[in-house]
Amino acid sequence: MTQQNDPHNHPTRRASSRASYSPRAPYPSPRANSSRVSASQRMSVPHARDELEREREMYSAHDPNQNAPSPAQRYAQAQKNKAADQRQNYWARHPEESGYTSQPKAAQGSADMKQPTYRNTHRSNANPSRTSRTPRVGEATLSEQIPRQNAPAASGPMPQQAAPSASGVIPRQSRPSASGTMPRQSKPSASGAMPQQDTKNAYQNASPTRRSVSQKRGTRTSATQRPQGAASRIPESSDFGAERYLSAQRTRRKPSGSLRNKLIAGAVAVAVVAIGIFAFTTWDANKAVSVTINGQQQTIEGQQRTIEGLLDTNTVSVTPGNYVAVDGSVMREGEGTRATATINGQGTEDFSTRLNEGDDISLTNGSDITEEYTEGEPQALQPTLEVQGTGAVHLYTQKGEPGEKVVRTGNESGKTAEVTTKEPVNGVVQYYNVNTNGDKVIALTFDDGPWDTSTAAILDTLKEYDAKATFFTVGQKISGHEDLLQRAANEGHEIGTHTWDHAEGSGQGVSLILMSSDERKQEVEKGLQAIKDATGQDASLMFRSPGGNFDASVASDLSDLIDAEIGWNIDTGDWQKPGVDTIAQRIESAGPGEIILMHDGGGDRSETVAALKQALPKLKEEGYRFVTVSELINSYPYQG
Repeated sequence: MTQQNDPHNHPTRRASSRASYSPRAPYPSPRANSSRVSASQRMSVPHARDELEREREMYSAHDPNQNAPSPAQRYAQAQKNKAADQRQNYWARHPEESGYTSQPKAAQGSADMKQPTYRNTHRSNANPSRTSRTPRVGEATLSEQIPRQNAPAASGPMPQQAAPSASGVIPRQSRPSASGTMPRQSKPSASGAMPQQDTKNAYQNASPTRRSVSQKRGTRTSATQRPQGAASRIPESSDFGAERYLSAQRTRRKPSGSLRNKLIAGAVAVAVVAIGIFAFTTWDANKAVSVTINGQQQTIEGQQRTIEGLLDTNTVSVTPGNYVAVDGSVMREGEGTRATATINGQGTEDFSTRLNEGDDISLTNGSDITEEYTEGEPQALQPTLEVQGTGAVHLYTQKGEPGEKVVRTGNESGKTAEVTTKEPVNGVVQYYNVNTNGDKVIALTFDDGPWDTSTAAILDTLKEYDAKATFFTVGQKISGHEDLLQRAANEGHEIGTHTWDHAEGSGQGVSLILMSSDERKQEVEKGLQAIKDATGQDASLMFRSPGGNFDASVASDLSDLIDAEIGWNIDTGDWQKPGVDTIAQRIESAGPGEIILMHDGGGDRSETVAALKQALPKLKEEGYRFVTVSELINSYPYQG
């Protein structure tokens, strides 16, 4: 049964060349041949390559695991076939020297008549192509020269292809017997060459000459006609696959002369442009330019057009810095920086910077370089406080900030030095009187409270005349009078501290100056906390020092606790009980922006209450308003 996957049995292809052998022609034995390969078994190189390509496609189609001959092996076989083809042409022209005799024409005719009819055989005038060449006289067909690989059997596997010999020659495949089975391939000889099969008689029976075919059919054959019958070769699909394979193996065409010339011309043009750019850049970088050096106009060029060049050519003379220890002592002279340079006002350490037209250069002596060192733990550097001006208000216009200092030990010299790493910011307390620019505003203040009867009576009088005041309380007096402070806060009055116990103890009850720094801070901190505990609100940071004793040392210690220390412009002296009229007159003498000192605690203050009832109506008639200290300072800030 014909196998459908055999490319030789496809109806559109030519029949396998195995059909060209007559059953009467016995299959030649490998031993019947001599060591010389018959020329009839050879074919031209193009045909051999096509045939081998078809074998490769057949391998890949049926069994990818089968290894087809490599391109190198196929090329070597094609070269051998080409040499054999030349010998075959010689024997075809000199048959009398070959020793072979042709069979009768009748036998050839019968063999020819057995060939089936193929498509395109009517195109007798078609020119032969590279893949379909007319066989020469006495030349075997392609299938006779290189037997085709059998199609796989019904079970699927491909017959094993014989391995190439040691010389790289691919042994030819044996033809099937009459039963359809493949005979075993002969083993190679000791030299590595495969024994050749004698196909002389088979060739004579299977390959009619061009002349015998023409005589049998009674037609006239010309040199351009395609022979018909078994000798005619129709291109197969595998031929075109081989053509694509061979085309891929061709080397690329080298650039033509004109393209090569264009490439060379382009490369030359690029090189010329690059050389021109380099030459222009070099010229521009070294041309003479006019610059200003340390205030003097000069023309420089070439090497001088860098800071380093100016120093190397002694255009500018400077002294390099020294290598110094941590304490500033010189260890090695001249090993500091070479110079200090600025270009157009910008400092630079890159002395190779190119100088351009119009640049303003400043070159001065180099700076010192300090040796490597190790640092100890940083230590706080306390700021100082400066008191400026005079007046009733002592306002912190700049709070001091501590700095840092470290002790450095030189790694090379071993010397030590105390170095300030962060400069402290000194505080400033500005003394001044509030300038209201003529606005009739007065600040009423009361010290030493709260007191049992006086504080409540003063709150009633202030409420009657719509006056606001500031109470500077003594912290230890608040206990038991929290309701009075709560009322004062609710009615809009300001509450600040007058210390915890009026500077008792080391302060002798009158001065914080006599106390230590810690005692000063405790006096203020405890007084502020007592107010917050009584009112539930933070106390005002307006503070009044006992007796008005407030100097730079006290100001420095309290700088983190308060915003200002409040003095007075008018002291009523009510604590001395000078009489109601005297106290009232002193109150009425106040002018715009002034602060009046009175007391609500420390004893009987009935004269103070009576003096307020007498003075406040008169001042109010004059157009004065009574405000807290914070409102006065914030409404009319310090103007310098």
